[in-house]
Amino acid sequence: MLVQPDGVGIYNKNFLANFGPFEEKFYFAEGKDAEVFKTKHCNIGMCICYDIFFPEIAKSLALNGADLIVCISASPTISKDYFERVLPARAIENTAFVAYCNLVGEEEGLTFWGGSQIYSPKGDLMGKAAYMKEDYIIQEIDFQQLREARIARPTLRDSKPEIFFDLYNAARGKKVFNEYVKAGLKLGEKIREKFVDEIDVYGNEDVAFGLKLAIKCNRVNVIPSNEIKAIIKGEEEKEIRIEP
Repeated sequence: MLVQPDGVGIYNKNFLANFGPFEEKFYFAEGKDAEVFKTKHCNIGMCICYDIFFPEIAKSLALNGADLIVCISASPTISKDYFERVLPARAIENTAFVAYCNLVGEEEGLTFWGGSQIYSPKGDLMGKAAYMKEDYIIQEIDFQQLREARIARPTLRDSKPEIFFDLYNAARGKKVFNEYVKAGLKLGEKIREKFVDEIDVYGNEDVAFGLKLAIKCNRVNVIPSNEIKAIIKGEEEKEIRIEP
């Protein structure tokens, strides 16, 4: 949520974490948009925690005019190194400022590391809050750095958004995968809109791989079988089949 004097901007998390201690997909619905909000100082794009691991989100924000990408997060200590590697990468890829704000302290058996930080459009660390304790930073931003970075490395100018469309099609294409993976993709398309806790996949590992490309479910059990089907477990247990 971005609060301004003239209104409130809402961003809904696109990628829900469903692994380890996180079961977000059981409680929330995924967002579908990556809106950029205009302010009197700059254009701000927002993402939430796990979103930052998906370059298409940051790229979409930058191509839509974001000068500053803000990522709010509840990252436990086990994820610290991942975030501190990916944050400067997103700044460099998109020649945009990236600001990261993380939870700190203990909550439900998890330790959150804090360490909020901000990166320049060239990926340089501009400021960082303390680890493992409450802290904050105030950082002045010179938006002239955007122009300098985008001249030095014109990644936005040279971006090819159509490649993301190609990737989407490749995951469902007719030439990329074998018949078992395609079968898994078809199963996933039928399951996509259902509330899923766990899936039993009958077939082989390739079927399961195709299904995982189509949907997000961390609990997929492979049951060797000549028959290809899936039994989904969530609000209800249901069997899904595909035509041969």
